[in-house]
Amino acid sequence: MLLSATSYAFGSFVQLWREAGGTFDGTLRVAAAPPTAVPYLDFDSVTLAEAVRLTNKYSNNLMARHLLLTLGAERFGAPATVDKGVRALSAWSQERGLALSDMEIDNGSGLSRTTRISVLELAAVLRTAYHSRYAPEFVASLPLAGVDGTMRSRLQSSAPGTARLKTGHLDGVSGIAGYVTGASGKVYVVVSLINDAREGAGTGDGVHNALVGWTQAAL
Repeated sequence: MLLSATSYAFGSFVQLWREAGGTFDGTLRVAAAPPTAVPYLDFDSVTLAEAVRLTNKYSNNLMARHLLLTLGAERFGAPATVDKGVRALSAWSQERGLALSDMEIDNGSGLSRTTRISVLELAAVLRTAYHSRYAPEFVASLPLAGVDGTMRSRLQSSAPGTARLKTGHLDGVSGIAGYVTGASGKVYVVVSLINDAREGAGTGDGVHNALVGWTQAAL
């Protein structure tokens, strides 16, 4: 049986506390903290750029969900909810003139049959990101073909640094999205999504790889 988030956090705390030499004989109680309560310990997370890098390089679904929740809480206040995160993304896209009418987000992790976006809409988001003031951090967060992350074992014959691509897989679904440098030296947005019952165990990767290779050689 899977533990609830609250029970898991409580059990982890007790175990780590005892491993550190502490004693604990209390029980779990869920209630609102009194207004006079003060934090016992503050802990600073990694920077947003580092969190995004870890999420994209290794396709961390849990961190992706937490980023969506954080976006919602930062824009609309606590508590963090998926709905607030979706609203935050919607507001961000509207402010930049992106009409993401075909986009739908379910749980924020990417592990969903409901989540979807069109190739053209995803390409538009990547173009906008490339011209953002935060482009260096975002582009650097994407896996380098043949070098690291989920692209470490793919396109190993590519010149280092010429393909930065986020990968994605579900049964019957595979995709890549990111930036590819062509032979001309120009950087292209490349998005390739395959939805087919025969796509499984990475069989669609060859199609994606061929598209990236063509872009590198012909453009």
